[in-house]
Amino acid sequence: MLLHLLEQVTKEATEVKGPKIEGGDEEKMVARLEERLRHHNGLLDARTKECEVELEKEEKESKAKITSEGIHDGFDSGVSRLVLRFFASSS
Repeated sequence: MLLHLLEQVTKEATEVKGPKIEGGDEEKMVARLEERLRHHNGLLDARTKECEVELEKEEKESKAKITSEGIHDGFDSGVSRLVLRFFASSS
């Protein structure tokens, strides 16, 4: 996936409108590559923020529903401790 992104950035940098970059003009090519990488980095940042907002919304929505996920049955743990105490004292 990262390789695909780098290939896309390189393709975009070489196809940018403007004067063609000849093989010896590396500084202009580096500048174009940096610009395209910054562009894609901005897109990724925006998408990350969207996902964070979506996640917060879903977490808030799931907390509003009553489910058994948050309920813990203390009876089971208490019984097992009593049974262990009983067997420990009877030995």
